[in-house]
Amino acid sequence: MKKLTYLKLPKTVKKYKQWTDDIANGTYRSYLTVRDVNKVGRRHWMYCDKQNREVHLLSDGERRMYMELLYKPSTVAVFEQYALDLDETLDIAVELNIMHPRNWKTYEAYVMSTDFLVESLSADDNTTQLTAYTFKYWDQIYKLSWLDEVEYKSMRTWQKFAIEREFWRRRGIEYRVVTERDATKVHYHNKLFSESAKDLKVSNETLTAFLACFCESWQCAPWRQLQELIARVSHTLSMSDGDARQLFRFALLYGFLPVYEECETHMVRWFRPVHLMQDELGIAA
Repeated sequence: MKKLTYLKLPKTVKKYKQWTDDIANGTYRSYLTVRDVNKVGRRHWMYCDKQNREVHLLSDGERRMYMELLYKPSTVAVFEQYALDLDETLDIAVELNIMHPRNWKTYEAYVMSTDFLVESLSADDNTTQLTAYTFKYWDQIYKLSWLDEVEYKSMRTWQKFAIEREFWRRRGIEYRVVTERDATKVHYHNKLFSESAKDLKVSNETLTAFLACFCESWQCAPWRQLQELIARVSHTLSMSDGDARQLFRFALLYGFLPVYEECETHMVRWFRPVHLMQDELGIAA
């Protein structure tokens, strides 16, 4: 590949420096905002109650993935549209013999960003670790061969991923490519259904008693509507129906209940049966 020319415009350098200065002061903000992206599709500029700040998500799929990552039990914080140092990504592109993202007319080099950088508790709960995620829709980067085997496509996109992956590898941070299959509409619906319990304060003893009672009630009558199961649990545990519903939402939101989330019939609603994974009930209870 012949040597490529890249221009680092002063406005680009200034914007990146301002962003790094801002986040160094302890308040995170997206490097890219919905106003910066000129593309067809839905974008989301919203206030996140859990992180107490505005977030910018550049597609419906990104919004669903954000919710999926945000409510993992180990998650401490989610940083969306995280900018990568331009000098370093340019060096990586040269090292990998890959064209760096740029304006093909003006040769202006673009600052690359990773969709999500997630801080989470490690297995021992004493330290935190970072994981980087790039989101793309499945059919933008994969295809099925005539043998029904998954193959890569859009190799230019995978080249950009390679730059990101190397950037994070140098920092000892795992890098993952995720798609809408990792955060489906069913996952998203169930997160919204249960989000009101995100700040619920509950003891381990109360949660354990609820899970055991709910799982036992479900095993006796898995065809019953969810609201009927909740009524039985609230009666057995001598708590209000409202408290039992909030405990269910909390358990669903943070993954304490093994709920199937594979198709639209698995969207949790009070007037429907809830679909639990029989083999994992012992773990939940």
